[in-house]
Amino acid sequence: MAFTDLLEHTIYLQTVTSSQNAFGEWTESYTTSTTGTSCRMSPLTGEEMTAATGRWDDVSYKGFFASGTSINLTDRLVYGSDTFRVKDRIIDSNFHHITTLLVKL
Repeated sequence: MAFTDLLEHTIYLQTVTSSQNAFGEWTESYTTSTTGTSCRMSPLTGEEMTAATGRWDDVSYKGFFASGTSINLTDRLVYGSDTFRVKDRIIDSNFHHITTLLVKL
């Protein structure tokens, strides 16, 4: 079985856009991609949550993506009816895949 066969879920990326209003204040808005991205979403196990305590207290999910997928720390992911903020992005040492640590909003 190939790694891409495990990417059975579809998410939609939301990218942030910053702009200034009439008063010079910066505001952020998110634009949702119209094309889905293949991934594998997984809740953290109890052991992983314990290991992350103190460093990533608010992280509750992981997302796995094929290498070459463009995901930034400012992005959000929409999976089903849930939205997640990207807390960290870890690229495998062999550039095989990307693991994201996600905070459910």
